[in-house]
Amino acid sequence: METTHINGHTPDLEIGHDNPTLGHETSNGLQQSNQLMEEVLQGEEPQAPTAKTDSPDAETSKTKEEAQQEKTKHNYARSIANTLTSCDEFIAHVTLMAGYAVNRELYEPVNLKLMRTQGYTLVEGVTTSEAKWRYAVAYRKDIFDAFEIKLSRIRAELILSGASDITVAQVQSIIRKLRGERAVAKDPKKPDSDYNSASQTNFDDVVANFARLIAMLAGDDDYNPVIDDLKLLALESELESMGTANMDVITSKAEWQAAITARNNFFNADVTGLVDVFMTSKKVVLANYGFKSLEYKRVKGLYFMKIR
Repeated sequence: METTHINGHTPDLEIGHDNPTLGHETSNGLQQSNQLMEEVLQGEEPQAPTAKTDSPDAETSKTKEEAQQEKTKHNYARSIANTLTSCDEFIAHVTLMAGYAVNRELYEPVNLKLMRTQGYTLVEGVTTSEAKWRYAVAYRKDIFDAFEIKLSRIRAELILSGASDITVAQVQSIIRKLRGERAVAKDPKKPDSDYNSASQTNFDDVVANFARLIAMLAGDDDYNPVIDDLKLLALESELESMGTANMDVITSKAEWQAAITARNNFFNADVTGLVDVFMTSKKVVLANYGFKSLEYKRVKGLYFMKIR
């Protein structure tokens, strides 16, 4: 019998993205893991779409695409959950079969139970690491959003301090980059190659540009705000928090990817992987009792699918 494969999409961690509980609840949390991980592995940060469009056609297309993704996620999650449920059912039947005999410990009921438990544990590991990544992304967004609101206040404080026009212009240039604004607005009639400036709003660039902004403020002897959260010490502390939050997202995404790899390898490994072991165990039942036996009829409809 050929091993069945799952053709679905899960970081990533983007990627990444499964349920932290066992049993039937496993499928609920798994639904978002596949597509998110697809984005992570493509080098994108997995996140909910935020772009706005005024085009009805674009909105309709987007809705159809999201509907298809949801359908794929559901089928994928259900396939993994069904594989683990099939493991439970197979073990329940084999444990009660008199005369179930194997020549390798790999297919003994005791080992099958251990593999089933490990499968649930690895699925839970993906769920846990995905939740950690999601929290890190949300926390980073809160930190960076709060920082962006402060930019206008920093510029105003710099002007009030009597900084030179050159210093103000340099700070304003950095603020534009932090906000994703261009020094010269783009003309839709001109190609992108005509423009030298570009927005720098990815999180790594924001941290680097904020560090430049602080260095520039520190070099101005007149910058001495009265408000505590605009003082250099507070800004430096905020920069450290932003850097930490950004690194936490990077780390948690890597952990999520690693958890998915560990789970998939355990399910998919040739011969010794969960799917191949249980598929071979079905053949053991067939060899022990025959094709028309009640024992084989009870397990022949169970499917164990590799993760793709």
